[in-house]
Amino acid sequence: MDTDPLDIMLAGNRVAQGGSDDLVDPRIAIDPDSERILVTWTRMPASGARDVEAILADLTNPGTTYGNPLVLGTGSGDHLRAWPVYNEDEEEGMIGWSRKDGNSNWTVRTRRVDTAATAGLATVGPEVQTAGGTDDESVPTLVVASVPGEVAVFWLKNITQTKAFTYVAMVTPLGDLRGQEIWLQRIK
Repeated sequence: MDTDPLDIMLAGNRVAQGGSDDLVDPRIAIDPDSERILVTWTRMPASGARDVEAILADLTNPGTTYGNPLVLGTGSGDHLRAWPVYNEDEEEGMIGWSRKDGNSNWTVRTRRVDTAATAGLATVGPEVQTAGGTDDESVPTLVVASVPGEVAVFWLKNITQTKAFTYVAMVTPLGDLRGQEIWLQRIK
Protein backbone atom coordinates (compact mmCIF):
# COMPACT_ATOMS: atom_id res chain seq x y z
CA MET A 1 0.00 0.00 0.00
CA ASP A 2 1.29 3.47 -0.94
CA THR A 3 1.85 5.52 2.22
CA ASP A 4 3.37 8.63 0.62
CA PRO A 5 1.44 11.81 1.44
CA LEU A 6 -0.93 13.17 -1.20
CA ASP A 7 0.12 16.48 -2.81
CA ILE A 8 -1.78 18.85 -5.11
CA MET A 9 -0.86 18.51 -8.79
CA LEU A 10 -2.07 20.78 -11.59
CA ALA A 11 -1.33 19.86 -15.22
CA GLY A 12 1.51 17.62 -14.05
CA ASN A 13 3.03 20.32 -11.80
CA ARG A 14 3.13 20.14 -8.00
CA VAL A 15 1.49 23.34 -6.73
CA ALA A 16 1.28 22.35 -3.05
CA GLN A 17 3.18 19.81 -1.02
CA GLY A 18 1.83 18.35 2.19
CA GLY A 19 5.04 17.10 3.79
CA SER A 20 3.79 14.37 6.11
CA ASP A 21 0.16 15.56 5.72
CA ASP A 22 -2.23 14.52 2.96
CA LEU A 23 -3.71 17.28 0.80
CA VAL A 24 -7.16 16.11 -0.31
CA ASP A 25 -10.39 17.31 -1.90
CA PRO A 26 -8.81 19.73 -4.43
CA ARG A 27 -10.99 22.17 -6.38
CA ILE A 28 -10.29 25.09 -8.72
CA ALA A 29 -11.86 28.31 -9.94
CA ILE A 30 -10.56 30.31 -12.91
CA ASP A 31 -9.94 34.09 -12.87
CA PRO A 32 -9.85 34.88 -16.61
CA ASP A 33 -9.19 38.59 -15.96
CA SER A 34 -5.86 38.02 -14.16
CA GLU A 35 -5.25 34.64 -15.84
CA ARG A 36 -4.99 32.91 -12.48
CA ILE A 37 -6.23 29.60 -11.09
CA LEU A 38 -7.56 29.64 -7.53
CA VAL A 39 -6.74 26.20 -6.08
CA THR A 40 -8.22 24.97 -2.77
CA TRP A 41 -7.78 21.77 -0.76
CA THR A 42 -8.06 20.29 2.73
CA ARG A 43 -4.85 19.62 4.68
CA MET A 44 -5.34 16.37 6.55
CA PRO A 45 -2.67 15.58 9.15
CA ALA A 46 -2.32 12.12 10.70
CA SER A 47 -3.69 13.63 13.91
CA GLY A 48 -5.06 17.02 14.84
CA ALA A 49 -7.36 19.49 13.13
CA ARG A 50 -7.86 19.69 9.36
CA ASP A 51 -7.42 23.03 7.58
CA VAL A 52 -8.68 24.56 4.34
CA GLU A 53 -5.87 26.07 2.27
CA ALA A 54 -5.58 27.86 -1.06
CA ILE A 55 -2.96 29.15 -3.50
CA LEU A 56 -2.89 31.01 -6.81
CA ALA A 57 -1.38 29.43 -9.92
CA ASP A 58 -0.76 30.93 -13.36
CA LEU A 59 -3.41 29.95 -15.93
CA THR A 60 -0.97 29.75 -18.86
CA ASN A 61 1.79 28.05 -16.82
CA PRO A 62 0.16 26.09 -13.95
CA GLY A 63 3.54 25.18 -12.46
CA THR A 64 4.03 28.83 -11.51
CA THR A 65 2.42 29.72 -8.20
CA TYR A 66 2.11 33.10 -6.51
CA GLY A 67 3.14 33.22 -2.86
CA ASN A 68 2.66 30.44 -0.33
CA PRO A 69 -0.46 28.45 0.54
CA LEU A 70 -2.89 30.48 2.65
CA VAL A 71 -4.82 28.93 5.57
CA LEU A 72 -8.37 30.26 5.26
CA GLY A 73 -10.22 29.12 8.39
CA THR A 74 -9.77 30.53 11.87
CA GLY A 75 -10.72 29.06 15.20
CA SER A 76 -10.34 25.54 16.53
CA GLY A 77 -11.92 22.46 15.05
CA ASP A 78 -11.85 20.98 11.57
CA HIS A 79 -12.10 23.13 8.44
CA LEU A 80 -12.79 21.11 5.27
CA ARG A 81 -14.59 20.77 1.93
CA ALA A 82 -13.64 24.09 0.34
CA TRP A 83 -15.51 25.31 -2.73
CA PRO A 84 -13.97 28.26 -4.67
CA VAL A 85 -15.67 30.54 -7.18
CA TYR A 86 -14.53 33.60 -9.14
CA ASN A 87 -16.90 36.58 -9.26
CA GLU A 88 -16.11 38.50 -12.45
CA ASP A 89 -18.28 41.50 -11.46
CA GLU A 90 -16.39 41.97 -8.19
CA GLU A 91 -13.05 40.84 -9.68
CA GLU A 92 -12.36 38.63 -6.67
CA GLY A 93 -12.73 35.06 -5.52
CA MET A 94 -14.87 33.66 -2.77
CA ILE A 95 -14.32 30.38 -0.96
CA GLY A 96 -16.87 28.53 1.12
CA TRP A 97 -16.14 25.58 3.42
CA SER A 98 -17.43 23.52 6.33
CA ARG A 99 -16.22 23.91 9.92
CA LYS A 100 -16.74 21.30 12.62
CA ASP A 101 -16.12 22.70 16.10
CA GLY A 102 -15.05 20.87 19.27
CA ASN A 103 -18.70 20.10 20.09
CA SER A 104 -19.21 18.39 16.68
CA ASN A 105 -21.41 21.25 15.43
CA TRP A 106 -21.13 22.02 11.69
CA THR A 107 -21.21 25.53 10.20
CA VAL A 108 -20.62 27.02 6.75
CA ARG A 109 -17.89 29.67 6.40
CA THR A 110 -17.05 32.01 3.52
CA ARG A 111 -14.15 34.31 2.79
CA ARG A 112 -13.35 36.69 -0.08
CA VAL A 113 -9.90 36.58 -1.67
CA ASP A 114 -7.94 38.80 -4.05
CA THR A 115 -6.98 36.67 -7.06
CA ALA A 116 -5.02 39.39 -8.88
CA ALA A 117 -2.25 39.86 -6.30
CA THR A 118 1.21 39.02 -7.63
CA ALA A 119 2.64 38.50 -4.13
CA GLY A 120 0.18 35.67 -3.47
CA LEU A 121 -3.37 35.07 -2.40
CA ALA A 122 -4.70 37.68 0.02
CA THR A 123 -7.93 37.73 1.99
CA VAL A 124 -10.40 40.59 1.51
CA GLY A 125 -12.24 41.18 4.76
CA PRO A 126 -12.93 38.72 7.56
CA GLU A 127 -14.04 35.10 7.61
CA VAL A 128 -17.84 35.04 7.77
CA GLN A 129 -20.06 32.41 9.39
CA THR A 130 -22.55 32.20 6.54
CA ALA A 131 -24.68 29.47 8.11
CA GLY A 132 -24.80 27.89 11.49
CA GLY A 133 -26.96 27.64 14.48
CA THR A 134 -28.58 24.85 16.41
CA ASP A 135 -28.72 22.48 13.41
CA ASP A 136 -25.74 20.99 11.61
CA GLU A 137 -25.10 22.91 8.40
CA SER A 138 -22.40 21.81 5.98
CA VAL A 139 -21.32 20.85 2.44
CA PRO A 140 -21.43 24.30 0.79
CA THR A 141 -21.51 24.89 -2.95
CA LEU A 142 -20.90 28.37 -4.34
CA VAL A 143 -22.05 29.71 -7.72
CA VAL A 144 -21.99 33.17 -9.26
CA ALA A 145 -25.56 34.48 -9.10
CA SER A 146 -27.43 36.06 -12.00
CA VAL A 147 -27.51 39.41 -10.14
CA PRO A 148 -24.23 41.27 -10.87
CA GLY A 149 -21.80 41.05 -7.97
CA GLU A 150 -23.65 38.32 -6.07
CA VAL A 151 -22.55 34.81 -5.12
CA ALA A 152 -25.12 32.20 -4.12
CA VAL A 153 -24.13 29.79 -1.35
CA PHE A 154 -26.10 26.54 -1.09
CA TRP A 155 -25.69 24.07 1.80
CA LEU A 156 -27.32 21.13 3.54
CA LYS A 157 -29.09 21.64 6.87
CA ASN A 158 -29.83 19.00 9.55
CA ILE A 159 -27.23 16.58 8.26
CA THR A 160 -27.34 12.84 8.88
CA GLN A 161 -24.92 10.21 7.68
CA THR A 162 -25.56 6.50 7.21
CA LYS A 163 -23.62 3.50 5.97
CA ALA A 164 -20.34 5.29 6.69
CA PHE A 165 -16.95 3.75 5.97
CA THR A 166 -13.56 5.30 5.23
CA TYR A 167 -10.40 4.84 3.22
CA VAL A 168 -7.01 6.39 3.92
CA ALA A 169 -6.92 10.18 3.26
CA MET A 170 -10.67 10.64 3.02
CA VAL A 171 -12.01 14.00 4.14
CA THR A 172 -15.34 12.53 5.20
CA PRO A 173 -16.53 8.92 5.27
CA LEU A 174 -18.30 7.39 2.29
CA GLY A 175 -21.95 6.61 2.65
CA ASP A 176 -25.13 8.61 2.47
CA LEU A 177 -24.71 12.21 3.59
CA ARG A 178 -28.15 13.76 3.76
CA GLY A 179 -29.62 17.07 4.71
CA GLN A 180 -33.27 17.47 5.55
CA GLU A 181 -33.24 20.83 3.80
CA ILE A 182 -31.18 22.70 1.21
CA TRP A 183 -30.59 26.33 2.16
CA LEU A 184 -29.45 29.27 0.07
CA GLN A 185 -27.98 32.67 0.88
CA ARG A 186 -27.02 35.36 -1.63
CA ILE A 187 -23.92 37.35 -0.73
CA LYS A 188 -22.95 40.63 -2.37
